[in-house]
Amino acid sequence: LRPQTPDVRLALTNLTRPGNATTGIILSLGIGLTVLSATALVENNMARLLRADISDDTPSFFFLDVEPAQKDAFEKTVLALPSARKLMLTPSFSGRIVAVNGKKAEDALVDAGEDWVIRSDRGFTTAKELPSQSRVVEGAWWGNDNASVTPRISIATNVARAFNIGVGDTITVNIMGSDITAEIVNVREINWGSFVMNFAVTFAPGVLDKIPANHLGTIVIDEKYDDELQKAVTRDFPNITIVRVRDVLETAQGFVRAVAL
Repeated sequence: LRPQTPDVRLALTNLTRPGNATTGIILSLGIGLTVLSATALVENNMARLLRADISDDTPSFFFLDVEPAQKDAFEKTVLALPSARKLMLTPSFSGRIVAVNGKKAEDALVDAGEDWVIRSDRGFTTAKELPSQSRVVEGAWWGNDNASVTPRISIATNVARAFNIGVGDTITVNIMGSDITAEIVNVREINWGSFVMNFAVTFAPGVLDKIPANHLGTIVIDEKYDDELQKAVTRDFPNITIVRVRDVLETAQGFVRAVAL
């Protein structure tokens, strides 16, 4: 039975005739819908992760290059501000991983996807307590145990994966021209998305204590006092770089929204 209306007859013919575009059109619609669905899911997941990463531990500001002579005055200035709390100042040493188990770092690398560990200078620190937003997945934290005379380090799972190493292996780090070989005593899984300060390689107290170091700082403060804090720090400590975490989050969220659009 042939439809009498020419438009309907033409439409049905195009659906069934040899060489018609029906298959291609349906495939295009399916792929398009898949892409749109995937984009929406990615955008939603990224936005959810950004929201979930905000917690009571999330700092309001990062401070870079707090010099040793400024440390006490800086603490006094920022903690005098209303609602300022959870100030953390962590020594930071710039250096480079030069060897792993006595083998040149470039040759010891087994995961090319983690080559950031050897591409340039990295930040190292020393800590007595287990850093926030990280947990030990291999070995044990050193706590108050200062009996060992051998330099000891804690590494992130990223570093362990880069060289396929773990507890008992050694890493040699060059800091200020001196090579320091340390034994790995634990491996940590770090939540890098938490905005809490963490280092991929952390030394146990002792070996770096006498090396002069600038400090990195974080602080939590109510948003309405953000401007007051920035003015106080830039006025009294012009060399210190201030990074407002809320600005970083807003930029990231704006990027996610732009991707979705």
